[in-house]
Amino acid sequence: GALAYGSDAIGGVVHFRTQQPEFRAQTQDAVEGQGAMNYSSAAKALTLGGKLSYGAENWAGLTLLSTTTTSHLRTGAQRPDRYPDFGLRKQYIERVGDEDRLVDNDAPNVQIGTAYSQFNLLQKLRFRLKDQLELSANVQFSTTTDVPRYDALTERNNDGALRFARWDYGPQTRALASLRLDDRRATALYDIATYLLSHQLVEEDRINRRFGDPLEENNLETVNATNLQTDFAKELGFWTIRYGFDLRYDGVKSEAFFRDINSVENSRLDGLASRYPSAGSSLAAGGVYLDAGYDLGNDWLLRGGLRLSRQRLSATFRSMDPVEWPDEYLEGITNTESAGTAALGLRHNGKVHGFRALYAQGFRAPNIDDFTKFREQNGFIQVPNPNLQPERSHTLEAGYHKKPANGKWQVELTAYHTWLRSAIVRREGDLPDGNRFFVSRGDTLFAQTNVNAESARVFGLDLSIQWKFARRIGLLADAHALRGIRQQLAPDGATLSLPQDHIPPPYGSLTLRYENRPWTAGLRLRGQLAKNSEDYAVGEITGTAGNYTFSRLGTADNLELSPYLPEEDRFAGSYGWWTANLFAEYQASDSWTLRFKVDNLLDRHYRTFASGVSAAGVDLGMGIGFSF
Repeated sequence: GALAYGSDAIGGVVHFRTQQPEFRAQTQDAVEGQGAMNYSSAAKALTLGGKLSYGAENWAGLTLLSTTTTSHLRTGAQRPDRYPDFGLRKQYIERVGDEDRLVDNDAPNVQIGTAYSQFNLLQKLRFRLKDQLELSANVQFSTTTDVPRYDALTERNNDGALRFARWDYGPQTRALASLRLDDRRATALYDIATYLLSHQLVEEDRINRRFGDPLEENNLETVNATNLQTDFAKELGFWTIRYGFDLRYDGVKSEAFFRDINSVENSRLDGLASRYPSAGSSLAAGGVYLDAGYDLGNDWLLRGGLRLSRQRLSATFRSMDPVEWPDEYLEGITNTESAGTAALGLRHNGKVHGFRALYAQGFRAPNIDDFTKFREQNGFIQVPNPNLQPERSHTLEAGYHKKPANGKWQVELTAYHTWLRSAIVRREGDLPDGNRFFVSRGDTLFAQTNVNAESARVFGLDLSIQWKFARRIGLLADAHALRGIRQQLAPDGATLSLPQDHIPPPYGSLTLRYENRPWTAGLRLRGQLAKNSEDYAVGEITGTAGNYTFSRLGTADNLELSPYLPEEDRFAGSYGWWTANLFAEYQASDSWTLRFKVDNLLDRHYRTFASGVSAAGVDLGMGIGFSF
């Protein structure tokens, strides 16, 4: 996937394919439909969805609509004895007339500031232009109401008072339009050729206002992304060859302004720094790839590939920005990177035993967000770093699975190890004028920036087991554990081995499933182990050998969103948790299906690692699905 699509993700590609319209014979119904309605009690969430599929022998269409409306999410009430108040929403701020008021929450387990609604549309059309030649059109649209940022709404200033009266992601809108041509008329160069042209528009607004302050901060981001992807496949004896090229252009427009909510004119006021370069930023990238598979016989396959990539990042700032940028920032800074990456794998798919081994290289050049972001969060201000370099990786992965002939059980095990060079991490930094601090409307913020660590490595293990120990009863279990370590320079020049960020603690699930048509039911246990504060990533190192002090606040791990221990004056880290969940489905007829669930049966309070929102408490749900 990473070879074909040029993903900048170190771990590869997660590839989602939306449903494809199907051509219909004359004997089939011209139109078919499905619908669903689901309700969950924890957020009083109502989801409605519908699908129509239609067409004939040479054309087909598919229309999907869905909408979700939620209220404020109620979290679990059963907390660990050590953290009896963690996650309680005891107070919130409400706007009454022209005044912000601090309101006591009568139901502190209800997270005031988590309600929103969403609407989605998917429209696909497929045409058979001639035999073995098809044209497909794909249109997607998704938008939301304002989406509150709950972790910011619960943030407190140095005096212990709630900082923000409002912090919303404004309507989040995404639109996609694409055309795809599939040519299966074999030639000397290919058996199948695919040409895909797409364009995406993403609008993302951030709106916040501090308690008692009439000035509202507005950050508006608009991203236009255009992509051309071509893929070819050819079989030559025992060989399967795939090759192609892609071109990509992303343009980001970022603007920021104040708005006086007490002003009748509701006009914009200057003086606010934009999140991304105010004069615009862009990313142009391209690549070519070759992927070859060779059938070794006896269910063995050897596969390898090579990709050449090149990208150019451009960013320009304005002199009228509230930050005094150097001349080179005003003239425009650029970053151009090229790389060749390769992968080689061996796979065996036997009737009982299966095995796979993989070596892959990765390359992630800094994107616009890494390179030029200027944003405030949790008492820190992130500043651009024009000297940021790409990350490069080498990964070894091995997997084994066994499925005996009786099919009653199977097991799958995967182990992997990735070595990163120049891993991008967040660390203390300086403003362009060399200052370590930035004063924003009375708040002193510490400067941070993305830099390249010396090196890092991430390794882990995944285990999956299925066991059907009775005719209608089966057991499914999965467990995942990973660890990350990176090398960081201390002020005295020493290199220290410290935790890598973005590494969750071990987690997994265990499901007991019963099937006896028309019923399907089960019990699922989900859980995550603790992650202590000393295992969180380090942002700033001070001191000398034998007397180092590590600051773990302000990193991507969000230690400051975990429980606080006042008697020890520190954050505890993410604590372990588990939940019990029941589910059932009843197939009433070929057209009607009923679904039931009770999630978090014991009403436990927990947060997944690095999250600023507590998970749902006991959650009763019911759904209805139908077709016609």
